[in-house]
Amino acid sequence: MANIHIITNPLSGHNRKHPTRFDAMLVKATQKCHPNNSITVHKPRGLDVLLETVQQIYREQGDILCIHGGDGTVHQAFTALWQVYGTHTPYPQIAILKGGTMNNIARNVGVGFWSTASQLLEAITSQQNLSTCIRHPLVVNDTRSGFIYGNVALAPFLQDYYTGSPPSPAKGFWMFCKTVFSAIFNTAYAQRILAPTPFQMVIDDQPLPKDAYTMLGLSTVADLGFYFRPFYNTLQDPTSLQLIAMTCSPLNIVKVLPHLWFAKPTRKPYITDKIGKKVHFLYDTPQVSTMDGDVYPPQNEETICVGPAVTFLHL
Repeated sequence: MANIHIITNPLSGHNRKHPTRFDAMLVKATQKCHPNNSITVHKPRGLDVLLETVQQIYREQGDILCIHGGDGTVHQAFTALWQVYGTHTPYPQIAILKGGTMNNIARNVGVGFWSTASQLLEAITSQQNLSTCIRHPLVVNDTRSGFIYGNVALAPFLQDYYTGSPPSPAKGFWMFCKTVFSAIFNTAYAQRILAPTPFQMVIDDQPLPKDAYTMLGLSTVADLGFYFRPFYNTLQDPTSLQLIAMTCSPLNIVKVLPHLWFAKPTRKPYITDKIGKKVHFLYDTPQVSTMDGDVYPPQNEETICVGPAVTFLHL
């Protein structure tokens, strides 16, 4: 018997546009549900309710947790999982049912482009044979959890992304192109987004020389979005985080984009490329950060660690 729980975000971009689609998907999956399985659906409308939901799943010893939503929903669900399960109890098996504006984390854990949320949910409830992969989320300041962290350049980019017109993949791609061309022609936009920021980094208790960084990201999954895979080491070693930090000009960042896109090392003296288990940042001035697309207020320092192993289900 499988104790299956489903968390769906009624406020995700997908569910706001298609408010009846999840219920229709659930009806089909319930009709094909194996008689030994049980299904419990949760529709939390706030982070406090989400935390209570995960506490209930923990008490009921849920075997499989399906997360229906986009990257933001996955990130908030993993934050709640970390706060409830921590390292003392194995997480339930996780299935990400694509249902958001951006579904990048789903792709990183094996959910194919053509795989639909309905297909994956039906396969789970009917006890079909599924593929699995194991990934480790990040844990930031022992309070929140996700997979892709950024501060310099990535956080200002996302602040612009959420300003003005509604977020969408098309808007994100247009802004990426705008940043690239601005870097090539050295205009004000790239100078602002990629402004040098001095701070100290410590990786696995080994301090690095203080420097002024123009871009920094770290992750336990390879794909940053649009199949752009700068964190190539995670394809071979999903148990470690990979950090990429640049001190170069915006133009030099553009020059290495082909390497990053095709998951290749850059081997440039102005790019720090490290793997490890723990990173600590000590900022000269408080810095904004981002986790899986969500933007967080400025902090004076942050510590990011590799979290527990999680098994993901996919077709």
